[in-house]
Amino acid sequence: MLLYGSWEFRVGQQTVQPVPIAVFAPVLIGCALAVLCFSPQPGMDRGAARDLRLITLPLLAGCLALATVGLAVATHSLTGELTTRGACRDLAGFLGLALLGAAVLGAVWFWILPVLAAMIPMLGLHGAGLVSLLVWPLRSDQSSSATVTALVLLVVGFVALAVPRSRWHAG
Repeated sequence: MLLYGSWEFRVGQQTVQPVPIAVFAPVLIGCALAVLCFSPQPGMDRGAARDLRLITLPLLAGCLALATVGLAVATHSLTGELTTRGACRDLAGFLGLALLGAAVLGAVWFWILPVLAAMIPMLGLHGAGLVSLLVWPLRSDQSSSATVTALVLLVVGFVALAVPRSRWHAG
C-alpha cells in the first residue's frame, strides 16, 4: 500500500493498543469535511437573507462521497480485521461527530468529539454494552454494531447541522 500500508500509530513506548492509520485518516478527513460548515465571515452569514444550509448540506454530502471514494482507493490493500470497509465506516462516524460538534460547539471546538472518539480506543477498553459503543472505530469490518453506530452518528450529525441554530440556544 503506497499511502498507509499496514502501519500502526503507537503512542509512547508501551502503548496499550496500537491504532491503525486507517482509524486516523478518517478522523482527519471527517474534520476537514466539517470545516465546510464554517465561513470565514460567520457574522455576515448570520445576517444573510438566504439560508446557507441549503447550499452547505448538499455540498457536504457530495464532498463526503468523493472523500469516501478517495479513502477506499487509499486503503484498498489493507489486510486484517480493519480494511477499506472499516475505514469508510469510520469516516461516516467521525464526520457525524464532527458535524454534531459543529452544530453544538461551533467553529473553535468542533473537532474535539471525533478526536476523543479516536483516542478512546487507545485506552485498551474491551467489553460489552456501553464500552463496546465507545470503541466502535477499532471494531472489525464485520461488526454490525460498529456500522450501525457510525451511521447513526452520521445521521445525527447531519440532522443537528440542519436544525436552525436558534433552536439549540432557545430555552
